[in-house]
Amino acid sequence: VATESWILGLGLFLATYFSVGRLKMSPGEFIANFLIKWNQENYILLRIRVIVAFLISLYALMMLFSGIFLFAMKRSMLSFLDAVTDAILVYVMGVMQAAPFKNQLFPVWALMLVSFRSSINCLSSYGTFFELRNSLKLLAVAYLNITHGSKLWHVPFWLFWSLLALNCCYRILARHVASKSLWNGRSSELLQEYMGANGNESNFNPERCNPETMEGYKYFVYGESQKSRMNGHSLSVKDLRTPITLDKIWQCECDDDMLLSSIKRQGKDLSLSFALSRLLRCRLEGAKLHADTVSMTRKLISKRILAEDPENEQLGIRILELDVEFLRDSLHTSYPMVFCSGFLSLSFTILACLVKFLVVLWLYKDISKVYSLDLDPLSFYKDFNKRGLRLYIDETRITTYSLTSVIILETWEVLTYFESNWTRLLAMCKFVNCRNRCLKFVLNMLFRFHYMLNLVKRFDISCLQQCPTMFMRSFGFCSTMFKWEMTPFIKGRNPNESVKARVIQALRSMDLEGHPLSKDLPSPRLSVRAERYWLASVADVPRCSRVILVWHIATCLCEIKFANDSFTGCCLKWMSMLPSTEVDETDDELDKSYAVTYYLSRYCMHLLVSKRKLLPEDILVSKKTLQDTVQCAREMLKGCNSFQSVYDKLMEEPQKALVPDAHDMNLSGNILQQGAIMANALIVNEEDEACRWEILAEVWAHLIVHIAPSSRIEAHAENLKSGSEFITVIWALFSHCGIEKSELWQ
Repeated sequence: VATESWILGLGLFLATYFSVGRLKMSPGEFIANFLIKWNQENYILLRIRVIVAFLISLYALMMLFSGIFLFAMKRSMLSFLDAVTDAILVYVMGVMQAAPFKNQLFPVWALMLVSFRSSINCLSSYGTFFELRNSLKLLAVAYLNITHGSKLWHVPFWLFWSLLALNCCYRILARHVASKSLWNGRSSELLQEYMGANGNESNFNPERCNPETMEGYKYFVYGESQKSRMNGHSLSVKDLRTPITLDKIWQCECDDDMLLSSIKRQGKDLSLSFALSRLLRCRLEGAKLHADTVSMTRKLISKRILAEDPENEQLGIRILELDVEFLRDSLHTSYPMVFCSGFLSLSFTILACLVKFLVVLWLYKDISKVYSLDLDPLSFYKDFNKRGLRLYIDETRITTYSLTSVIILETWEVLTYFESNWTRLLAMCKFVNCRNRCLKFVLNMLFRFHYMLNLVKRFDISCLQQCPTMFMRSFGFCSTMFKWEMTPFIKGRNPNESVKARVIQALRSMDLEGHPLSKDLPSPRLSVRAERYWLASVADVPRCSRVILVWHIATCLCEIKFANDSFTGCCLKWMSMLPSTEVDETDDELDKSYAVTYYLSRYCMHLLVSKRKLLPEDILVSKKTLQDTVQCAREMLKGCNSFQSVYDKLMEEPQKALVPDAHDMNLSGNILQQGAIMANALIVNEEDEACRWEILAEVWAHLIVHIAPSSRIEAHAENLKSGSEFITVIWALFSHCGIEKSELWQ
């Protein structure tokens, strides 16, 4: 539909050009003539057709951005397109109403466009103001139908209009209900009452807690509601109906092996992640919890999330990722409104989508009695070959596209709700309270459906298919171009399995007892060999931006050296293009270490360039350090036109100096020189390639672990609008453990 809409708009423009261009006018005369005749009846109709086709294309693009692409520009792009489409929609509706002629399809087009806008924003955190604006547009559509509409499809048109109006009112009401619900809007208030300093001491005994069975972990998951409203807005735990807590779900027994397996693999992880996300939200909203809550959660993190599991090494990271996803959904999506009353509100939303789907088919059938509409996509190309550009000026084609797009959007919305983690969490909680065959069937179907969709998502393009030495190449450009080239490094924030395993390994070696992280490198395998490089880079007064740049430059130089030693660059190119799945499946430790180093090096640079608010350093300091390094590189590398020349230039000075021995290593000079010294030490002292890249992988894994602790919870929450960052997942773990800073940056 999107492709055909673009072709439609292009065809309309070409048709106009050929109809006027035959007069052999100059380009200036053609434009002037076109603008003068723009208000004529034929041109007004042409203008409306072009704008409607263009709007359909923009809405299709917005649907792709909101449902498929997950990168840093997504939120800003959607906000821009939303503002543009809203202005264009208001304009084209005004043109339709002011047209000196009547066209009975104008109200249908306007209604479909308003429906597009409402459906595309169905998963955003819609507000009252947004719905009120949609209501005003619906009033304009109603007036347009009264003055221009046809009585032939009178009933389905007004029925669809009523459904959209009802949907606007329902969303406003659902938002209010969600803001007052105990498991969403007032979640932090409830948890502060339940888990605060005045809470029941028997619920906060770390000695009685068992992370394996979740015994003693009475964390709220779902089902909290007040028995009465006698106390007004005040909360009392005694007034709650029986809530579903974490220990109930984990200790749930079932005779059905298939359901039990599903709950073990996904259901229990979902409940744990959601309970942890509610604790994160308490911290965001300033709720004060009992001191022993941190000790209980820290024990849960150490014994459950960071525990070694031979069957599933990624279990801990997956739980933390779900934790952050639930927090993002609670803050920036409409899921809390869709599930404000559990299955009741979800059923109403899905039922409304299905009814709109049927009404659109009814409307399509009635319009087909007057106009020749065809939903067959192949007919578009068949008619184009027969009739050429004349096909594009037919308003029936626009009507077909608009109706088809509404059907696709309604179907996509229903599938999105079925696929969501919230639906599976809700079904599992209902099963714990009321076990029956129907809920067993629903639960199994939801998990199977989610599993099938995850198989499709695994075909996403790897974000690591970039040139390994882009940082060196960027020195020749301005700072704006430098940021533009650095941004594509990490379009997708999800690292491969090797990276996750190495970071989990680094986290296991850390002391998580609540004080700042130690700046030492407690690596279980390479502490002796890697620690001297680590300590040299963090000597004196280390700054986060400086340490990232030094290690990134050293890594890039080691990559160039590795390329020169391995098939004159072919090996480096092959490894940079190696898909993450192939890296994970290989047994070669060198490949895995290279993949970990490559990803984390680029990712930390991505944070330094685009996400400075997430770093444990002042934003202005990070920006100034980066700009100074880029300017210094431009001066030092002037005249270097290849990676080899860059390597020779940067490694020239360290090679003249004495090679640092195993006990004395001092980094001096500017950041580029320090990175070159570090690279030279690694290349000279670590002749074994596997050992060198193992050291780099260990250093980068521990570096990102030290970058993650932060008290800037607002920055992480705000950044979740554009998707969850990998560093936010690590930050969530430290937040649960009560760690807000690293000793490294003091």
